[in-house]
Order: sequence, then C-alpha cells, then structure tokens
Amino acid sequence: MEKSNLITEIYKKVLEKFDSIQLELANNNFADVMTDEGSQNMGLRKFCTDLEPFIHKHGSDPAMMLNLFTRNKTACKKNRNEAISAGDNYAVKKYQRAIDEVLDPLMDSFNKVIERQLRANLLNPDKIASDLTKKVEVELSLSGDMAKKCLPSFKQIHCNATEKEILDFFMILFKTIHHVNGKPLMEENDVIDFVHNNFAIFGKSYSQKYYSINIVSKAALTYFLYQFYQKYDYNNTNNKIKYAGLLIMNFEQFAKENPRTLCSNMSSSKRPKNGHNLIDVEQYLSAFKG
Repeated sequence: MEKSNLITEIYKKVLEKFDSIQLELANNNFADVMTDEGSQNMGLRKFCTDLEPFIHKHGSDPAMMLNLFTRNKTACKKNRNEAISAGDNYAVKKYQRAIDEVLDPLMDSFNKVIERQLRANLLNPDKIASDLTKKVEVELSLSGDMAKKCLPSFKQIHCNATEKEILDFFMILFKTIHHVNGKPLMEENDVIDFVHNNFAIFGKSYSQKYYSINIVSKAALTYFLYQFYQKYDYNNTNNKIKYAGLLIMNFEQFAKENPRTLCSNMSSSKRPKNGHNLIDVEQYLSAFKG
C-alpha cells in the first residue's frame, strides 16, 4: 500500500471510531448532571470536543496523531496518579474514563490499521516502525484540569497513630524474616525512611521513590497495610484509597495495579490463607508493648 493510501486509511478509521465514541457519549443523557456520572459524562464530551481539532490537524501525519494520543494518555495517567495520592475518587475515575473510553479506543483503531496491513504484507515493518516512532513534539491545548501537566505527588497520610505506633508497626517488616531466603522483608533503614516519607506526622517533605521489599506475594503486603488502616484509620473510609496509592507509589511491584482493585483487596475477607503469606502483626505489636 502506498503511504498516501495508508495515511488516508488511518485517518478514516480513527475518525469513524471517534464519531462512535462521541455518539455514545451524546446518547448517555443523564438527567441530573450534578451526579458524579452525569458530570463526568459532560466532561468527557468536552474532552472530545477539544481533542477533535487536533485529530483533524494531524490527519496527514500518523506519527503526530499517535503522539497526540500518547501524550494525552500520559497526562491523564499523571493526573490520575495524583488523584490516587490525594484520595480523590471522583478525579481518579474521571481520568481513567478518559483513557478507557476515549484514548485507548482511538489508539486501538489506529494500530489495527497498521496490523492489518502488516499481516497482508503491504507494509515494510521496519519502515512503518521508523515512521510511527519518530520524535515529535505536539503542543496540546485541552480544557481545564484535564490537561494540566503535573508529576504524581503523594499527599502524605494523616491518621490516628502516633510516630511510635507508626514506626513500630512498619518495623514489623524488618523484624519478619522471609521463610525461604532468610532475609528481612524490608531493611531497617528503608523502613525508617519509608514512614518518614509517607506519614505527615514526621514533618518531612515527600519525595517519590520505590523501596525494595522482600515479599512472597503482593497479597501479603496488601493485607499488612490493610491491618494498619483498620487499626489506625478505619473511621475515615475516604482515606482507604490513599493506602492503595501508597502501595502504587512506593513499591514497584504495585506500580501498574488498579487502585480500585487494591482497595477491594484491602478487606478482612482477603486475609492470606497460606501462613507464609501472612505477616504476623499481633505477635510483634505485643512484643513492642512488652
């Protein structure tokens, strides 16, 4: 396929998908725009309205179009992560919907054209990869806070625990020895830095970093953190998502986790059944008190 025909095909398929997305949003007429769902639907329609002229502008340059979608998705992810850290469930859902319902379908439509032509041997894989991954800068002008450029900034947790209670609890990660490799689940200095970095009571400015954690399974750490939340922050249900954010922002194993899934996994019903996956909180807390 000639390059001009390929560009036309990409542009056509992207526009078809974009039109279907807008039609679906238009058909979702929520009677009460004051509800979260109604308000978010209106926001997505505005998001599409602002995105549309850029799709037309870059219709003759697939690399620029793909870069447009990618940069928008990156911006939405950053804003979503900030919302996770702030415990703002409404904003988390808003940015995730922009990714799931607008950007990912557009990128999928774009990629399907390329894949179809590659399967038909109408394109040179090396050539198309070079064309579509060239470095370009695209100035974006999206509406409101949907387009703000910000780095994920974890807003430290405020809870009912004292400094000693926080340190004692998380020091369990140092006291607990991995049953296979004989090493602590977390080094002592890392535990100290972790609590000072993530809990406001210590008065340290937050700096995002990943800590090394020597765990058998992610479920072990998730339930461990749930036990802290249950003990020292359970009366504030709005704070639960902050603990999901704490896992995502501090441990690389959780970096790609869905915060809503993590929240649902933070419950008494998710207590690990395998003893090796259960960090024995009460044993160590009793020792600290003693």
